[in-house]
Amino acid sequence: MGTIVIDKDLLLQKLVEYIDLSAMAEKIKACEGKSLYDMPAALSDVITEVIVTVEKIMVDIQEVGHGGEKEDAVVAFLDGVIKLPYWLEPFDDNVIRPIVRSIVATLNKGLQYEWPKKAVPATPKPIETTPVTEDK
Repeated sequence: MGTIVIDKDLLLQKLVEYIDLSAMAEKIKACEGKSLYDMPAALSDVITEVIVTVEKIMVDIQEVGHGGEKEDAVVAFLDGVIKLPYWLEPFDDNVIRPIVRSIVATLNKGLQYEWPKKAVPATPKPIETTPVTEDK
């Protein structure tokens, strides 16, 4: 492994390099006008893209970061690109962070996604399904 010290600033710098900001701005603009209740679902694709991109960055720079460092970078990045209503801006961390945690938990458990433990590309585990049969 490399000797790079992973911190929020490095991850933020890399996120700007990896993510197409104009495409992301369009996705965010499409969510404008949504109610505060509907906003997390509307932005889930954008937030998921940032979370997965941080993992790709970690693989590319041959490092494994800790969840807290990665979460801080994701929240800071999203805070910069998602503009909340003016009355929520002082609390944006408290609004964005739980959504990020929820999506990470879904990726980790619900989709059985395996994050890289070493600097190797992550691959999702196949989900075993059982066919549903109807009793007549």
